[in-house]
Amino acid sequence: MSRLDYCNSLLYGMPEYVLSKLQSVQNTLARVVTRSDARTSAAPLLVKLHWLPIRNRISYKLATLLSESELLPHHNTCQRSTGYSLRSTDRPLLTVPRSTAGRRFSCAGPLVWNSLPDSVVYCDIFHGFKRKLKTHLTGLAAN
Repeated sequence: MSRLDYCNSLLYGMPEYVLSKLQSVQNTLARVVTRSDARTSAAPLLVKLHWLPIRNRISYKLATLLSESELLPHHNTCQRSTGYSLRSTDRPLLTVPRSTAGRRFSCAGPLVWNSLPDSVVYCDIFHGFKRKLKTHLTGLAAN
């Protein structure tokens, strides 16, 4: 499992066929760990093991890396991403650079961060942030 997590933030924006191969590895690993039959659906096993699917693990890694960085709104280094006066702009958002390389951390990180709900973003304690983030991403995976 540690090999699936190692530098997985670099996989943000990869095509679905690449991530499906990794998801297949994680599904097989879940079956091995739970000693389930090969025909058993992996989705309930991932929930039982409290494991996020690969795509959500990547978002989790990006968000935790940003949370530990100096680029966050509570550090006053971000800018609003729009000049319009909308209710959604009450929370300062990270600016997403206009770039053709959308997989770069400078683009991918703000995209993931800006998509998080306020209940996750405004958690001051890092451990609490990670817990709320995982709960949020688990809910997304269930849909």
